[in-house]
Amino acid sequence: MPTWSETQAYLRGKYLIASEDEGSLELLWELGTPPEQSLIQRTRVERRRAFKEPWLLIVGECCAESALDPREALRHNAKLGLATLALDGQGYIVRHAAPLETLSFADLDRALEFVALEASRVRLQKAADPEIYGTFAD
Repeated sequence: MPTWSETQAYLRGKYLIASEDEGSLELLWELGTPPEQSLIQRTRVERRRAFKEPWLLIVGECCAESALDPREALRHNAKLGLATLALDGQGYIVRHAAPLETLSFADLDRALEFVALEASRVRLQKAADPEIYGTFAD
């Protein structure tokens, strides 16, 4: 059962951290084959509370709302097993939540990778413009 501080230390030691504050860290993933098909994917890990317990929320930016048809987004969401495709603010995200109390670092790694890969896949395959809309940093 890792604490938030232990989780932050683990993430800092294993991943490229673009920014952080007391309640979240932003990870950068370089996906694809550099340099021609390289894609930088932002993934944010946030400390949250649910059911009066500490949880983690993992969020990967996908695309602007206008870049993805809502019916297609719902169809795509129905196929996801580990995360959900959601509309948040100005664009689509892939998100996954897990209770910190029972989360192993192996499960965290698996969820982080899935969210990053799925968010980038939506950006590249479903959206007209694969550029992220920039909610995490700016």
